[in-house]
Amino acid sequence: MANPHRGEVSVMIEGAAVTLRPSFEAIIEIEENVGLLPILAAQACEMRLPAKSVLAIINVGARAACGGGVTPFAIPDDGISAANLAVFKFLHAALTGGSDDPGEAVTANGMAGFPSAVCSEVQPES
Repeated sequence: MANPHRGEVSVMIEGAAVTLRPSFEAIIEIEENVGLLPILAAQACEMRLPAKSVLAIINVGARAACGGGVTPFAIPDDGISAANLAVFKFLHAALTGGSDDPGEAVTANGMAGFPSAVCSEVQPES
């Protein structure tokens, strides 16, 4: 079960809730293999993140949460759009330390206005 206080997010894959944890190691692996987090978050927010990137980020987050990834080419139960939203929430938590308060995120991370500056229409659930 995902712990929102740790910034964790769940996505349903093959009938199971897969937890994604934005650990420091996960963040580094995503930036080394997929791209920079702010750019990926913007793409996810705008639903422009390629399916290959969505699955790669899900795998990294799942390994951080439980030590195992998902089946290669697994299709999220609710489709790629739902997975894209879960990935956005995961990336938001990684970038802001889980803060929902943009002012708090500025103090903690220097991320002025994120995610509102990136995406004003999609906000992570509280």
